[in-house]
Amino acid sequence: MAYNIVFNITLVSILYYLYTIGILATAYSNNILHILEAIAVVFAVGLASVFMTKKNNFTIWCMNTMLGLGLIGTIYGIFIAFSGINSNSLEPSMVAPVISGILTGIGAAIWTTITALFFHIALGGNLILWSEFGRKP
Repeated sequence: MAYNIVFNITLVSILYYLYTIGILATAYSNNILHILEAIAVVFAVGLASVFMTKKNNFTIWCMNTMLGLGLIGTIYGIFIAFSGINSNSLEPSMVAPVISGILTGIGAAIWTTITALFFHIALGGNLILWSEFGRKP
């Protein structure tokens, strides 16, 4: 149990540090599809299932769902990035808006992927620590 507490305090410390230096604000501003909230909710449900159930199936499902949501966000971000490119975008007056759209889409794709991977690793770490040290037979 103490390992889980230390692990979760470390995760919260990392998130707080990212918040203080402004990285979380950047991630949230690129949250076009609002998938980051869905990933956080699935993480919270999965974390509760780690501590409440003896079976790991639901927790593993939550981990896989977070990765799936991250993939959906990545694909959608890449779609947004390239949807603004057409034959008119080669005109000099259109270059800046097109580049802005590309950067917004790529930013959304990257932040969704990073968020899903972070919470996937966090939930997996909790599952392993709780399975090894927290549950009593």
